[in-house]
Amino acid sequence: MLFFSTINIYIKNKYGYVLDEVMISNALDSVGHIADATDYNLFLYFLFLTIIPSIILFSIKLQKVVFVKKILLLFYIAITVLILFLISPKYVANFSINALSPSNYICASCRYYTRFKSAQKVTKNRQSLTNFYKFNYEDKINDKEDELKIVVVMGESLRSDHLQVFGYDRQTTPNLAKINNLLKFRSQSFYTITTPAVTDLLSHRLNSEFQDIPSEKSLIDLMKNLGFKTHWYSMQSSKQFGTEMLNIMAMEADNYLFRDRIKIDFPNKENLYDADLLPYFSKAMQDKSKNFIFLHSFGSHTHHFERFPAEFKKYGDQCGKNPKICTAEQIKNGFDNTVFYTDYFLNEIIKTIDKSNAILFYISDHGSFLGEGGIFANGGGDRAEDVAHNVPMFIYFSEKLQKNKYYNSKLMKAKKNQDKILNPNYFFDSILDCSLIKSDLISKRKFSACSDI
Repeated sequence: MLFFSTINIYIKNKYGYVLDEVMISNALDSVGHIADATDYNLFLYFLFLTIIPSIILFSIKLQKVVFVKKILLLFYIAITVLILFLISPKYVANFSINALSPSNYICASCRYYTRFKSAQKVTKNRQSLTNFYKFNYEDKINDKEDELKIVVVMGESLRSDHLQVFGYDRQTTPNLAKINNLLKFRSQSFYTITTPAVTDLLSHRLNSEFQDIPSEKSLIDLMKNLGFKTHWYSMQSSKQFGTEMLNIMAMEADNYLFRDRIKIDFPNKENLYDADLLPYFSKAMQDKSKNFIFLHSFGSHTHHFERFPAEFKKYGDQCGKNPKICTAEQIKNGFDNTVFYTDYFLNEIIKTIDKSNAILFYISDHGSFLGEGGIFANGGGDRAEDVAHNVPMFIYFSEKLQKNKYYNSKLMKAKKNQDKILNPNYFFDSILDCSLIKSDLISKRKFSACSDI
């Protein structure tokens, strides 16, 4: 109890979060990034709140109590708690259960376990979407030396209100601002933690139908069934507990690598950055056949100062590992430096695909709190109006593909939709529709940015 209560108060003090079901899921699905979320202060917490109290408790000599007295005492405690629960206002009871230690993480753990067991059953029986719907890729390129390349980049914790291309007063995206025909959309993420957000974005299911593990396989499997070579290259860790949905989807690809494996290819680098995905991306782009390439960046994930090389530190004084002792300006500087580096990363991808028949789709899995309401990082905020739900979405047709009349037609339609806010339901359908993949699934839903909305 002392151990878990210490973790509970550490998270509350550092990030402003209560250890609820969502945060437990986030922690178990991101155990490979534990070093990115903690600092040396955690050891001090354990020393004073776990180790020393434990030593004191173990030093206490226990006295034998008659069995009847034990029963009476337990009965008295149970009756007292029940009476307090019944006479307290509902909001007080809810607060006690969901916000106070240790009841909050005990109840949350029970709820998470129930979901986890249910999700495990679904994993074994997932089926391809092609078993339920018809899909057809219309090859309008007819160039065996350079077939279509679909590139999907998943951002991390990026908020649209910190991008220059959306009117932010700092020049955080100077490269993207210069790109002609870069289609820019504001989007609203449904979830504020990575695993459910990415699962949702790569699933055909609408938000109202969301499942921790969908019974149908992901977009990766669908593209493979349509004849595309599939690649999953991730700067995120593969070390997960919980549903392990990122691993499940990655293994549907022909080729997949996570940060843990990529690190082996860079033995002399102390830290990896998103641009270290580019060699794998470039190699996949050199393949002349149809390719679907998924890149999962680490983007603007906490801690911000660790997400970019020193030469991309555009805004000076920035926050370290503990946001609670930083000024608002320091936190903003660190976050904006990650945006500046993401601008470079996406620009490098666009320069590469411009030479091929290719389409780029980008969206951030969710946003991040930068101190609003005393909350930092991601994982909380269930209201759609919370800043952690405001994310950017981009679509870009390569210069070569823009000359193709069929894809240019899709580009023109998407241009007309740029003033609209597109929720994540549009992402899956847009990838298919903009790529000239027809289906009885997407033709009914009208959720494509490349069609009349």
